[in-house]
Amino acid sequence: MPNTFICKALPSLFMVSLIAMVGSIFGQTPSDLASTALDSITRSDWIGGLKPSLGSTKAPIQVVCFLDYQCPICRKVDPLIRKAIAKRTDIALTYREFPLNMHQFAKSAAIVAENARASGKFELVHRLIMQGQALTDGTVKSAARTAHVSTNATVKTNQRLDADNQIEQKAKINSVPAFVVISHGKTQMMGSTQFLEFLK
Repeated sequence: MPNTFICKALPSLFMVSLIAMVGSIFGQTPSDLASTALDSITRSDWIGGLKPSLGSTKAPIQVVCFLDYQCPICRKVDPLIRKAIAKRTDIALTYREFPLNMHQFAKSAAIVAENARASGKFELVHRLIMQGQALTDGTVKSAARTAHVSTNATVKTNQRLDADNQIEQKAKINSVPAFVVISHGKTQMMGSTQFLEFLK
């Protein structure tokens, strides 16, 4: 067992050492390199011309949340994050879609949410879709009926989802929820636990 562990760990340790060595040659640590990669994406690219769900576009701290409506963690932390941000005037929160292929209803929820955004009803649909412990087909269709929006993707909706996918690929986002925090010219990527700590 110990030998197996060592064999599996050595390649990872080697890569960490190699990255650190390369970083030191250029005067940067691995975290610096990651930060530089994020900073190469502009604030306008992150926000994508979208109106914040909470806060103002002029807020000094802009947060972009990439989420999947069927992700259990997204559903669990969203009300906590919204409650914390609602108490502050220095933060704005904007949502972008990241429906995972493994989730049956995530893409249809994203389509309805983006159809709603196009007609100024994103907040209403977001709250309706996030109700309950789990996302169902019924939840998605009910939200669409309540907001009077289509469940079918339009050309504009597909363009919106494509734009989200492109920024996710550029930033190498591979899990949700992912929070991009843009503050004082710096950009940080955070998971839900780290972001909740940031909000305290």
